[in-house]
Amino acid sequence: MVTVNLRSYENKFIPQLAMILLASSFWVCASMNAATADEITYATQAELLDAVIGKSLKGVEQGKEWEEYYKPGKIKKGVAKGKIKGKWGAAKERYSGKWSVEEDGLMCFKYPNGEGNGCWYTKIVDGTRVQWYKKDGNRDGEDATIIQ
Repeated sequence: MVTVNLRSYENKFIPQLAMILLASSFWVCASMNAATADEITYATQAELLDAVIGKSLKGVEQGKEWEEYYKPGKIKKGVAKGKIKGKWGAAKERYSGKWSVEEDGLMCFKYPNGEGNGCWYTKIVDGTRVQWYKKDGNRDGEDATIIQ
């Protein structure tokens, strides 16, 4: 009969096994996050121009309602550009800005006061709502409603 001292194996292999399992779990989590980001289908430039430009969006930000009209503009070197006319809050304070949509569907906003400037990918939901996504694939803010 052969006797094996399991304690000697335990000290050698358990830490190695733990490291392998830990590394594997990180790989699985990273793969799941990458798959989730890849599954999002953002609106294309053509879809955004059709669904949003020449129309208005309304939503809520910082607890205040906003509404913006996206005036059609021009496409120059693959980038669509136009102007924004907006209303903010209960007093319907008026403001203006500029919008642009890159060839890959990245929608950007620029306002004179600098607030709200930035770029987002979007998803058009049921032709009635716009969802905003940061460049890293995470949702940002509340959905906006498309007003026909």
